[in-house]
Amino acid sequence: MDHARAVLAAAERLYAAVAMPELWPGALDAVVDSIRGGHGFLHAGAAGPTLVTHARVDERDVARVTTPEALLMSEPFHRRIPIGVITRNEFVSDADFARSRCYNELFRPLHGFHSVHLYQANAASFFTLTICRDRHADNFSAEELAQVRAVEPHLATALALRHRLGIAEQWSHGLASTLDRLDTGVILTDAAARPVFANARARQILSAGDGLSHQGDALIATTPVATQRLRQALMCASGARNGAHDGVSRNGGEQQLRLERPSGRAPLLLTILPIWRLDLAAGGLPAPRAAVFVTEADTPRAIDRSAVADTFRLTRREAEVALLLAAGCDLADIAARLGLGINTVRTHLKRVFHKTDVHSQTALMALIRGFAAPFE
Repeated sequence: MDHARAVLAAAERLYAAVAMPELWPGALDAVVDSIRGGHGFLHAGAAGPTLVTHARVDERDVARVTTPEALLMSEPFHRRIPIGVITRNEFVSDADFARSRCYNELFRPLHGFHSVHLYQANAASFFTLTICRDRHADNFSAEELAQVRAVEPHLATALALRHRLGIAEQWSHGLASTLDRLDTGVILTDAAARPVFANARARQILSAGDGLSHQGDALIATTPVATQRLRQALMCASGARNGAHDGVSRNGGEQQLRLERPSGRAPLLLTILPIWRLDLAAGGLPAPRAAVFVTEADTPRAIDRSAVADTFRLTRREAEVALLLAAGCDLADIAARLGLGINTVRTHLKRVFHKTDVHSQTALMALIRGFAAPFE
């Protein structure tokens, strides 16, 4: 295989490893093979997780040379490596290296004497590539160094893509985890009104198929007319269409839609917001353009009792009275459920009014209902 083909083959392996991290050792092996190296190490670091991979090195040797003691021993050597592509004998002579403790205790058992180093660094990230040969082999030639330089931009690009993808995946996972804890259904749609994400509550609503479901890659309402209104609202929110649409109420960029349910339950209430200006593309998914918040008006919302009690310093009994009131119980119901006299309930309620600084049962119900527990 000629040099150009070897570089191309190594580059293809590197780019494949961006999408499939388990391919990094094989990609490094291809780079080592392209210059007839004995073994190699790749270490990349940035604001996210580091990548450490190796080729043609026994795992026991890897464990031995990456202990804290070994890293401390090799630190003076690695500090001398300049940015760029260079052979070891250009900054440490063969004689000095052969006498060093670093060589005799760390590199010699790996059969690594001659080495070529590629080092890149900036304010945000760095990476080092080290390829070694046995002492009895020839040192790396100028032609082989040129081949490493030819691989360098491909390696830098692959590592930069890996870093960006890692950040996107972390962002996407964090967003998904947050949205999954909401009691309201949340669906994110792309420019073609297709759902690209649905939180846990939305998935339950879609699975029930009572007023809103999905068919293939499209959101479907109960009737064709309602489905068309929904699609028009989503396309409008995504920036693909402008103008008012029948059956859709509008408040600035926000749109609201009611979807009737075959079960006879209260309609689903949809609030549709444009989010395409936020540039939320992540994890390789199409960029979401619109967010749909789905509310079931007749579904009771669980209240986080601990949050209510801690926020307003309510006693256990005061919190029970407040939560039952928020659930729609009147004073007689509360008294019966808790086994208390109605005057005792009134006393507890008076204390709750004082601690929450509200002055009516309606205001207290609205306040307590704001402590909806995260959706499980």
